Amino acid sequence: LDPGKLAIWMRPADAKKAKVSIEPRVGGELDIVMHTKSRDLPHQGVYKVIDRPNRIAFTWFSPAAPDHESLVTLEFMPVGPATEVTLTHENLAAEDMVERHTEGWTRILDLMSQSYAKAA
Repeated sequence: LDPGKLAIWMRPADAKKAKVSIEPRVGGELDIVMHTKSRDLPHQGVYKVIDRPNRIAFTWFSPAAPDHESLVTLEFMPVGPATEVTLTHENLAAEDMVERHTEGWTRILDLMSQSYAKAA
């Protein structure tokens, strides 16, 4: 829920940073523009659940399916000194989007993990 940190994580491989604007409250909007070398990729959503520190859920509109609402849920579980993160992305517009979104979310979670490892 920190726009500065999201700007570092929420980006494709060929971008250094994203532009992030969020209202971190249930019903609040999120607007993320991922800047790549060839184009800007705008993503929007609305926070549906903010249950700190357990769960966050938000709708997701992306250029891959701009008129189709999907749902992203992140669940956080303490595991010793670390945190296990489970990300579920539901209601994607087409089956071929599953692999692309899996790759994108995996990269984002890796960037998030690297960021916290450096801070520790």
